[in-house]
Amino acid sequence: LGEIQTAIEGIQIALAILLKHTPNDHKKISYHYYHLANTYKRIRHCKEAAECFIKAIEMARLSNEIDEEYVDMLETDLRTIK
Repeated sequence: LGEIQTAIEGIQIALAILLKHTPNDHKKISYHYYHLANTYKRIRHCKEAAECFIKAIEMARLSNEIDEEYVDMLETDLRTIK
């Protein structure tokens, strides 16, 4: 659990930096939320995982180059934890 907590903290730090310095890089921000969601999912923190999947979906939809397959995957992953 210690390594997973360290991973969560690292992803959160990366997200904070991205949101501050490149808030319009929706694709990259979405990927980070996706990785954070999967990390939460792994330790069965379903509420946090769902919140991150939702943010990943929102960011992916804001991207200029929307990848529908990626969005579909995110939505499927979200449904599996609800």
